[in-house]
Amino acid sequence: MTTVIILTRGNFGEKMLESAIEILGPQEKTYSFSFFSDQDPEILKQQIIEKIYELNCPEGVLILTDMCGGTPCNLALSVVKEIEKKNIKCGLVSGFNLYLLISVLSKRVNLSLEELIEQVINDGRKNILNAKDFFLKKGVPSNE
Repeated sequence: MTTVIILTRGNFGEKMLESAIEILGPQEKTYSFSFFSDQDPEILKQQIIEKIYELNCPEGVLILTDMCGGTPCNLALSVVKEIEKKNIKCGLVSGFNLYLLISVLSKRVNLSLEELIEQVINDGRKNILNAKDFFLKKGVPSNE
């Protein structure tokens, strides 16, 4: 099972994980870290690396961040570089949403890290759409 690390600005990641757990139930090897502007990114980086080493992740680690190019993503990239030096497979996906997170958590047992990354990026993209057009113009019945 791929280990999942969520790294976001503020409590966004924690709240997304809580929502996913409400839908899917408790999750093993899934952790959320929050970055706040008043904290030292290097300390947070070391906490994440220590957690990954503690977990012993033979199937690899997938780090999910909120926004490409933001501080959490840049921090995650430095984590990836560091743990790959220890021959731990690691992926990094930015711009995650709840649908993508649910996809990761429900598919990580049966897919390799590389397959999981490809699949969940596609799943996340599929769920970004004009919902009004999808439900009202495509003939899909609404719940009203």
